Amino acid sequence: MMLQFRTIGLRNYLAGSRSLSDEDEFFVDYNLWVIGILAKSFPEQYPYLGLEIPYQSLIRPIPRVLWPSKPEGLSVSIEEVVGVEGLTLACTFIGEAWISGGLLGVFVAGCLFGAAARWWGALARADSSDFGILIYASGFFAIVISMRSLLVSTTAALPTLAAIALGALFLKRATLRSQLQRRPNSNWMKGEATSRVSANPASRCP
Repeated sequence: MMLQFRTIGLRNYLAGSRSLSDEDEFFVDYNLWVIGILAKSFPEQYPYLGLEIPYQSLIRPIPRVLWPSKPEGLSVSIEEVVGVEGLTLACTFIGEAWISGGLLGVFVAGCLFGAAARWWGALARADSSDFGILIYASGFFAIVISMRSLLVSTTAALPTLAAIALGALFLKRATLRSQLQRRPNSNWMKGEATSRVSANPASRCP
């Protein structure tokens, strides 16, 4: 059903409309099958991509308005290796790590993901505020969706980074406001102590 209403719209599908395609088969985004083809093709038919995927991941959030000549896509796309056109394939971070550096790339990517998940999981404490739990949940979503593709890791982390920045800004303003509210009270107490000393001359005698 999902494949049908994505071509004609959910409202039309529920109304009874159906696609008039004569094709009797459809393509399934099967990650294990794609990873198998990539493992067979790299490096026998194509050289490892090296740092292309981390580089593309870093520059992806930059708008093309600010960088019109921003590189687009990999030198060898996954779809080109598999031999399909007109769609986008995902091979999880394992497949992308393999085409980047083989078994060593998979090992490094796995260690980085494990360390990031362990570090982020330690941030979830019982005494965390509601805002802290929101930041943790958004960051956990970014880590999970990055397991499907490393190329979207930085884009998925943008809401979390924005929440952290706004939280730090509000915390700084709240701290500054609290300090300003305490200053008049401290000055009043200091003036009260001074007036008591001047009113009692005997207290100044050695």
